[in-house]
Amino acid sequence: MRDVELTNALEEFRCFLKNSGLTWHHVEAVHLMWMGHGEIDGVRFVSFSDSLAVIMDWLETKDYDPSFGRQYLDGTIWFSDGTWAEREEYDGSEWWMLRKRPEMPSFLERTHLV
Repeated sequence: MRDVELTNALEEFRCFLKNSGLTWHHVEAVHLMWMGHGEIDGVRFVSFSDSLAVIMDWLETKDYDPSFGRQYLDGTIWFSDGTWAEREEYDGSEWWMLRKRPEMPSFLERTHLV
């Protein structure tokens, strides 16, 4: 049996925010689902400012092995700067991925439409 070092979902998300140059104040909406250890649980908030403590408490209770087996945490978090974070998974490893809308190519600008 291998030694397992579990990751806490709250600590992982705090590190993700810091490494992305974001803070909890940037969060606008949250939709997360936990699929671990025989349970399915989820949280969804549109007005995040009123729900910060609830989200933090919920994430703090989620410990998992992020590098083996299967995905435990799934979802999307939207930020006030127009970016969003999605849970990514590959071969049992999982992580947060920051997404940003690409710039619109100039050939799609209205002035070029006929």
